Amino acid sequence: MDAIDLIFLVLTIFIAFRLYNTFGQKNELDDTNETLQKLQQRLQSTGVSKKPPLLTAEKQIRQADPKFTPTRFLDGAQKAYEIIIQSFVKGDMDSLKNLVAPNLYENYENIIKDRAKKKQTVDLPFFRLVRAEIDKIEVVKSKAKIHVLFKSEQTQIIKGPKGKIIEGDPDELSQIEEIWVFDKSVKSSNPNWQLVEIKPVEND
Repeated sequence: MDAIDLIFLVLTIFIAFRLYNTFGQKNELDDTNETLQKLQQRLQSTGVSKKPPLLTAEKQIRQADPKFTPTRFLDGAQKAYEIIIQSFVKGDMDSLKNLVAPNLYENYENIIKDRAKKKQTVDLPFFRLVRAEIDKIEVVKSKAKIHVLFKSEQTQIIKGPKGKIIEGDPDELSQIEEIWVFDKSVKSSNPNWQLVEIKPVEND
């Protein structure tokens, strides 16, 4: 091997080594992106969406309630969802009064009283909560509002005075998808939230 060949060999090895360092290994940015992706996947699996606006609102809520976390809230919201639906079906106004705001309570009360007057009963043969996730957290003035997306499968039937089905089908499974809005004062240390609004999901 002459001197020129030796020089070309050294240059080839050097260039190959630099290319390996540049493209053959993960750099710090790759590691950071991978870590963020894993964190996002973990948050999504808990049903909590960590968008930047949520973090600011969470901080304001925690100032009044240091124990607040989205995951803990979502767990309580799911329980409230099931209790409110079951209480409405049974006509249990006492349980509803502790969980819903006065405006919604009045609506529930009117429907339940109307059913009683007509001697109608509601049955819920099947109920299953399929999905629950926080859609939005906001703080307006001194009120914190958390919007929760609920998706459930339900079979509801209404029976008349003689027990005959007048509405609904016991063999039909309905897919219910709604946004439930809970609120509380950020100035209050009371950890309890109330349901203030139920609205349909807006499909883009």
